[in-house]
Amino acid sequence: QYLIDRSREAEEARTRKTVSLNYQERLVEREDEIARELLRENERRTALSMEPLESLEDLNEDDLPDVVLDQAAGIATDLAELREVSPIPAKTARLRP
Repeated sequence: QYLIDRSREAEEARTRKTVSLNYQERLVEREDEIARELLRENERRTALSMEPLESLEDLNEDDLPDVVLDQAAGIATDLAELREVSPIPAKTARLRP
């Protein structure tokens, strides 16, 4: 859910065509964005039995998920499992010269 929310918000930010020139409106938008990020991070931490944060400034970089590393580990695991599966013999006719 965490990654889905982040992906959805990133897509919304990319497709956004306008930005308010009003400083106060942009400040409110930024504060809302920070509050949503803190909420998502605390949901993730709760799911992992970690202590929730008071502020995003308390976030340690080492606690963040490494998406690239996780994906690479998943691919390596899949490849290892595929090597263990016995190959299925070919069921096509072969021409003999």
